[in-house]
Amino acid sequence: MKKIYLLFLLTLLPLLADADPVEIDGIYYNLDSKAKTAEVTKNPNLYSGKVIIPESVTWDEVKYSVTIIGFDAFYICSNLTSVKIPNSVTTICESAFGACYSLTSITIPNSVTSIGGLAFASCEALTSVTIPSSVTSIHYSAFDFCTNLSSIKVESGNKKYDSRDKCNAIIETESNTVIIGCKNTVIPNSVISIGLGAFEDCLSLTSMTIPNSVTSIGDHAFYNCQNLTSIIIPNSVTSIGSYAFTNCKSLSSIAIPNGVTSIGEDTFGSCSSLTSITIPNGVTSIGNNAFNRCSSLISITIPNSVTTIGDYAFKDCSKLTSVTLSDNLTSIGKYAFTGCIALPSIIIPPNVISIDEYAFWCCYGLTSVTISNGVTTIGSLAFANCEALTSVTIPSSVNSIGNAAFGVCSSLTSIKVESGNSKYDSRNDCNAIIESASNTLLFGCMNTVIPDGITSIFANAFNSCYGLTSITIPNSVTFIDYDVFYDCIALTDVYCYAEKVPETSNFLGYPYGITIFEYNATLHVPAGSIDAYKAAVPWSYFKNIVAIDATGIKSLDGTVVEPFDVYDLSGHKVLSHVTSLEGLPSDIYIVNGKKILKQ
Repeated sequence: MKKIYLLFLLTLLPLLADADPVEIDGIYYNLDSKAKTAEVTKNPNLYSGKVIIPESVTWDEVKYSVTIIGFDAFYICSNLTSVKIPNSVTTICESAFGACYSLTSITIPNSVTSIGGLAFASCEALTSVTIPSSVTSIHYSAFDFCTNLSSIKVESGNKKYDSRDKCNAIIETESNTVIIGCKNTVIPNSVISIGLGAFEDCLSLTSMTIPNSVTSIGDHAFYNCQNLTSIIIPNSVTSIGSYAFTNCKSLSSIAIPNGVTSIGEDTFGSCSSLTSITIPNGVTSIGNNAFNRCSSLISITIPNSVTTIGDYAFKDCSKLTSVTLSDNLTSIGKYAFTGCIALPSIIIPPNVISIDEYAFWCCYGLTSVTISNGVTTIGSLAFANCEALTSVTIPSSVNSIGNAAFGVCSSLTSIKVESGNSKYDSRNDCNAIIESASNTLLFGCMNTVIPDGITSIFANAFNSCYGLTSITIPNSVTFIDYDVFYDCIALTDVYCYAEKVPETSNFLGYPYGITIFEYNATLHVPAGSIDAYKAAVPWSYFKNIVAIDATGIKSLDGTVVEPFDVYDLSGHKVLSHVTSLEGLPSDIYIVNGKKILKQ
C-alpha cells in the first residue's frame, strides 16, 4: 500500500514546481517568485555526507526564505549522514528523507508545523526523534520501517500531541490515541485508542501489552509487524480494524476479546505462524481475507453468532483440518476456503442460503461434503478440483448451480439430486445432475448413465473425469457444449446413437493440441452416419470411427438397446460393452438408461 501511495505522489511531482529547480551552493530549490519562498528539492546526483540548509537563499538578486523540505527531496540518499534544518522551515513533505539509510539523527526545528507521510520512512539508522511543540500535523506513516527507532518524544507545550509517562510514542492529546509508536513503546493507561497504522511496519516490535483503557485498535495498527510474537488484548477492546495484524508472521496465537462484534477485512491475513485463535460468541461477521494465508492454522470453530463469512476469509489455510461452521451462518463468500488442502470434510449448516463461487475450490483432501436443505445457490467452481470427493447430494432447496461447480472432481462416483427439487433431477438413478426443464445434463461422473430424453450436455460436465472409460450418448442429444470430455484421459469408447451429428462447441477440449484420448478413443456411431461424423470437427479428431453393432438387448418395453456398459439398480457398473446378460446374478439391470430384463 505504501508503494501505491508513493507512486500516486510521484504523479503529482510535476505539479508541485512552477519552474525548473535551481542549484545554489550544492542544494537544489524550487523558487516561488510571488511568495519569495524556496523549497528544497531533489539533487539529480543525490545528496551525501553532511548537508546544512540555510534559512534563505538569493537568486537573481532576489532573497527567498527556505520554508519547505519538498516531496522526495532527500529520498534514497543512502550516503546522507546528517542534515541541519533551519528555523525557517515549516513543512517536511512526503518521503522527504525516505530511505536515507545512513541518517543517524535528525533535529526538527521548532518552526515545523507539518510532517508528511513516509517523511522519514526506512531511515534504518535513526534511533531517536523529538517532535517539537510547533508540530500540529504528522502523518501516521512518517517513521515507518525505522527499525532501530527506540525513542520517540514530543516536547512539552505541544497543543496537539504528547508523549505522556515517557511512553516512547506520539499520542494525539484530545482523543487519547496513539498515532505513532516504536519498539520500546509502553502504552499509558489513559490511552483509549490505538490509531490508524500506529505500529505499522515496526519490524523491531516483539511484544505488546495493551492496557484496559483501550477500547479500539485501528486499521493497520500492527500491520507488517513481522517479529511480533505476543500481544495481550484486554476485554475492554470492542473494535479491531481492518488489516490490524496483517503479515504479523511470528504471531502464533491471539485471543479476541468478548466485546468484539466483527472481524474486519484482512485483520489476521498472512499470520503464517498462527496455529490457534478463539473467536468469541458475539462476533457476527468475518470479513474478506480475515484469515487468508494463515498457513499454520489447524482448526477453527466459528460461533453461532456469526452469520456471514466473507470472500477469501480462510483461503490458503493449508493446514486447516477442522472447521465447525456457525448454525446461523447464511452465506459463505467467494474463495472462502479455497486451497484448504488438508480439510477432510465440511458440513454446510441449514441456514446457509448461498455457497459462493470458488468457495471450496482446490480443497484436494475434501472427501465428504454435506449440503443442508436450505441452500439455494451453489456458485461456479464452488467445489471444483476437490479431487478426493467421491459423492455429492444436491438438496431439494437448490435452484441455482454455477458452471463447473463440481468440475475436476476426478474421484466422483455418485451424484444425486434429492427428490422434490423443482429445478434439477437425477432421473433413473443416472449419477448426474440434470436441469429438468431443458433436459440438460449439467454434471456427470465416471458412473453416469445418460438417460434417454436428454437433449444437451452442458460445458465441462465430465471435465477431468479421470475414471471415465466409456460413455453412451443417446439419440435424443442434439447439442454438446465445450470441454465436456476435456482431460478424460482414460476414455476409450464413446457411443453416440444420434443419427444426426449433434451440434457441438469443441466438446473434446483441445486448447493446447489434441490429447491422448482424442487420438486413441473409438467413436461408435450409427452405420449410416459414419461419413457425417468423419466430416465434422471435432468428431473427426477421433482416431477410430466405427459403426455400432446392429445387435442388442431388448428392454422391458421391447426396444433394442445397443451394446453398452451395464449397471445394477444401485448404479454400480457390472459389465462393459455387452450384448448379453447371460450369467449375471440378478434379473433386472440398467443399460443406456433403460431397465433390462435378463434374457
